[in-house]
Amino acid sequence: MTTLANPGAYTPARFEWVRLYPGPSNNIVLMLQTANAGTNPSLESTTWASGTSTFNTASPPVTGHDNGNAAATGVENAVSRGFDFVWEQQPKSSGNGWLLWGSRTATAGIYTRYFTSPATWGAASSVRDRTILMQAGTLSPSGRFVAGAYQATASANDDTESLTTTGGGTAWPNAATTLWPGATTVQQGERVFVVTREGNRINTGASGTNVVSILETHEVVP
Repeated sequence: MTTLANPGAYTPARFEWVRLYPGPSNNIVLMLQTANAGTNPSLESTTWASGTSTFNTASPPVTGHDNGNAAATGVENAVSRGFDFVWEQQPKSSGNGWLLWGSRTATAGIYTRYFTSPATWGAASSVRDRTILMQAGTLSPSGRFVAGAYQATASANDDTESLTTTGGGTAWPNAATTLWPGATTVQQGERVFVVTREGNRINTGASGTNVVSILETHEVVP
């Protein structure tokens, strides 16, 4: 068993969410987690590569993406999974992928960061509004990315949006299509699901998009 070291200025804390992202055409497994340090969760990642026995072997071993200890930062919420990662599908970009997460900063809602094999992260950039849940996928064979974003109640619009960008590391545009106008009332659980088409085996019924979007809401009565 290996204990993962926290990046500088990140407080060790129990994590609320952890996800593994095995690369489809490489030997890398990317692990992301949100650590709940008080009211401002942080987001960290590490990698495991074939031929090693543990995580925490890349350089740097653990990367911090959003620090809940710093002022006006931190993942939007630890109750909902506010992050997602998706690998590139095109052979020319094998081993690379996009990370998206919702931040609690009012001026920057969705942060995006590009990963390049074996362990390099590009600069973070921001689009859209404060977001509580992210879900991402890659269309095959085009390699185009699609993401579903469920906005936080503190955001300006409180809706569900779809964002798209092309492969090869092309940045996400600050534009989206509204899937559901809201308003949001509760923040528990998964709300956006992205299903991507593999060849001709899935008929989505949406000509030219190859995306299935399922929206579900729940109202909690005290």
